[in-house]
Amino acid sequence: MKRVFLTFAFMVITCVMLANHWSPIGGTQYNMTMSGIILIDGVEQTGTNLEVGAFCGDECRGSMRPEFFPPSSQYVVALTVVSNVQSGEAITFRLFDHSTNQELDLVCINDITFNNNDIIGTLGDWFEFSFLTPSSTVTYTLPITGYESTPPVDYYLIAPPFNGINPAEIEGMTNGNYDLYYFEQNPVDGLEWINYKPNGAFNLESGKGYLYAHDTDVTLSFTGEPYSGDGKVTLRKVGGQGFEGWNLIGNPFGTTATIGERDFYRMNSGGTEIIVSEDPNITAMEGVFVLAASDGETVTFTKATRVTASEKKVVINLGGSTSTVIDRAIVRFGEGGTLPKFMLNESNSQIFVPQGGTNYAVVRNAAQGELPLHFKAAKNGEYTLSVNPEGVEMNYLHLIDNMTGADVDLLKTNEYTFTAKTSDYTSRFRLVFDANSTNADNEAFAFISNGNIVINGEGTLQIVDVTGRVIRTVGLSQCGSRTTTSGIPAGVYVLRLINGNNIMTQKIVIE
Repeated sequence: MKRVFLTFAFMVITCVMLANHWSPIGGTQYNMTMSGIILIDGVEQTGTNLEVGAFCGDECRGSMRPEFFPPSSQYVVALTVVSNVQSGEAITFRLFDHSTNQELDLVCINDITFNNNDIIGTLGDWFEFSFLTPSSTVTYTLPITGYESTPPVDYYLIAPPFNGINPAEIEGMTNGNYDLYYFEQNPVDGLEWINYKPNGAFNLESGKGYLYAHDTDVTLSFTGEPYSGDGKVTLRKVGGQGFEGWNLIGNPFGTTATIGERDFYRMNSGGTEIIVSEDPNITAMEGVFVLAASDGETVTFTKATRVTASEKKVVINLGGSTSTVIDRAIVRFGEGGTLPKFMLNESNSQIFVPQGGTNYAVVRNAAQGELPLHFKAAKNGEYTLSVNPEGVEMNYLHLIDNMTGADVDLLKTNEYTFTAKTSDYTSRFRLVFDANSTNADNEAFAFISNGNIVINGEGTLQIVDVTGRVIRTVGLSQCGSRTTTSGIPAGVYVLRLINGNNIMTQKIVIE
């Protein structure tokens, strides 16, 4: 009997057209490539007479006849294994000799268990392995920057790409000093953030998000069967807690996904605050916060990248002493909903728009007028507001600092740097804008003379103090109208003259 030796070095996933001799049966197809050398009685085979087939029992799952076996080098056998069997069923490889039109009579010498991309080494003249579906086990990695690094990065909102994994089984996750929490919509004990550490009681579930941090740089390694569900996640809106309706969900896929037109919150780049997202795409293994409109509502993750037409909006980013975005607010013109402010930690610095007793991260507006823009400093220091209109022609866009009286033309410079204290009023700023017509040059229209404010214009005059409160409103019927400064305490004020769609502002000092 001829002695046949198969030397196969590795197996990888590939897509190659096959030339079959044996007829494979129906089922799911998995493309595999194997490389090696065929020796028969110590002689390297360089012809085209042999065909390699993959079998489960007596049923051929796929085969290929190499067009050419290069001498003195490894050749590649690419074949499609068609499998409708359970993981773990034995797959054997056999040789068919076309010169004799018969399968070679091989003797089973080696039985091995084969895992994807393992180094097989030198085998005997017949071998088999326990078949593991090539796509059934995949490893995803997620780099985490430690909070002791420079610059520090604190928390991440993460999501598992598989279901039912205990954090202790994830490489790098529970080693050393770390934090891991899930968010409970209606906690019994009043604690929304449930800590994993006390007893390690919860597994990570697909479709859910988790709060995670580590003190050093680590790479989380997730290994398991990829998520194959429909992407639907059920939301809760229960109880009467301060976080009612907020849900921490997670991208269940190993690739970028979207949740349609819905607004959501993600962790900022510094890992310090959960902020409203500009980008509609959710990266692999990322968690996000959404607000449920009703209990039992569903949101669907779609494995795709969403490209949207430019909407009309003004994006306001709050930065600290570095360029890192601490917080964000969005004023949307036209279609789209609103989104209340979500505060992970009320001690963090925040920018928001108050309306009707509620603080908002996303508001709608008719593209003209003014909005209060409130700011809360977490610590004394320097901050920067950058205000950028997107998809809209703004004829007039000004940021008014109610505390200093600064009037910033955001069409000339989109940034305003200021100092703030934790004791400052939150009603620090106003945003004045007009997408149709306005006095873009914002020339001085008022002056003080003999205890009167003289106005060179007509319309409605508002006098606004540093807290953003309108302390006086005066109707002006003609140029040169005036109002007395009597009863107005000394200080810095902002005058706002409104005449139809035309809005002019000016700082003024009353002594």
